[in-house]
Amino acid sequence: MFPEISFGGATFIDMSSIVGPDVAVRGATIGLGIHHTAGRTLLPNATVAEEVNHIKAINLQHLGQGFWCGLGYNAICFASGRVYVVGRCAGQRAHVAQRNHELAGIALAGSFQDAEVPPGCIEGAARWVRAMWAEYGAGLTVAGHREWAILSSPTDCPGDGGIAALDEIVRKAMESNMAMTNVQIEDAFLNLYAVLYGSTAPNWAAIQPIVDELRAKHPHGLVEALKAVMDRLDAL
Repeated sequence: MFPEISFGGATFIDMSSIVGPDVAVRGATIGLGIHHTAGRTLLPNATVAEEVNHIKAINLQHLGQGFWCGLGYNAICFASGRVYVVGRCAGQRAHVAQRNHELAGIALAGSFQDAEVPPGCIEGAARWVRAMWAEYGAGLTVAGHREWAILSSPTDCPGDGGIAALDEIVRKAMESNMAMTNVQIEDAFLNLYAVLYGSTAPNWAAIQPIVDELRAKHPHGLVEALKAVMDRLDAL
């Protein structure tokens, strides 16, 4: 029904032809915004046709709300695990006010203000995050819409359930990205430190032994090791 598109070593369903065009190519991409559509959650056994109709409905809704590009995200994932690209990987969409020039966005299809995000949706989002890391570097920060939002445009998105799923999304993306170079590991650590502490990270040479030690203890992903480093630093 729709062609496939490959980037970052992964393949997704390309639906960008049915939504409005990107207004521009993003500048320096600094992070990935996680959203929820805040609408009906389709079941894991939903068909492609049902998911496509769901995307078309959201596209019309966004157009009606004045979004110049229709569906405001770069991608949307469903409980089935399928991920649909609805804007170019490098395209500037409309998902975080005044930050679209520097953030890519993916939506979890459904309302997760209180509900848990389905496992298939988490898996799909992790695949997209991993692909974006492959394209832009593992230092890109993954955070919820509410965490990226400017003070004058607060939001609850992606809901408490969406926020609760973030660690799992990042962990799964990391699990399948174990072949990280030393430079990628350093970038990921420095980026996380800057986000948490809002300042330049301490000298990498002094921290690397701690990271290496903790990474060896956390073979399922780097994110646990990085969090352990943060705990170790806080205790100093």
